[in-house]
Amino acid sequence: GTVSGDPALGGYTTLGRYDPVTGRNIATVFADWLDSQSWDALYVVGRPLSEPYWVHVSVDGTPQWVLVQAFERRVLTFTPTNEAGWQIEMGNVGQHYYVWRYGALPGVS
Repeated sequence: GTVSGDPALGGYTTLGRYDPVTGRNIATVFADWLDSQSWDALYVVGRPLSEPYWVHVSVDGTPQWVLVQAFERRVLTFTPTNEAGWQIEMGNVGQHYYVWRYGALPGVS
């Protein structure tokens, strides 16, 4: 792929927090969402492992921009074209990797 900039995407978010342990920034949309949860974000999501990046992907056959950021235990995505309440989604990195690598979760056939 290539890395480029699209000024139109800048209106959706900024860098909202810095994690001094990993030296990574957290996008404001993710920082605000994590702060609004009732659970402990550090325990559930972990610290950021990457900077937030916009990626151009096909979602249900439609090309669109999605903001992606990897954390220790989850990957967060922000899709501005999703309905409110569904713009931020969270993937379980370990579980997805395990199924990809081994074909199924332990004890599940």
